[in-house]
Amino acid sequence: MRFSGFVNFLLLACYVLPATAADWTDAELKAMPPFCEARLKHTPGQYDYWYKTLGEEFVWTNHYCEGIGYLNRSYGAHNQREAKAMLGTH
Repeated sequence: MRFSGFVNFLLLACYVLPATAADWTDAELKAMPPFCEARLKHTPGQYDYWYKTLGEEFVWTNHYCEGIGYLNRSYGAHNQREAKAMLGTH
């Protein structure tokens, strides 16, 4: 039973992951805190600024920013299954 559950998980991951690729649009980035664009797009000048401002922990903000992004995407989902997939991405 465990093996079949794992296989189902892999099949679901193959189905969900391409549809939820983190290609953040400009509109999605504007809905996030200002440091998210620098972190997710690794914008040269902005990245250095936010790294100096927030310190070494800035390298971990991608988890926070992606969480906000996927949460916002779940709000715009077409159905409950798609919303759950967005919430389970990261």
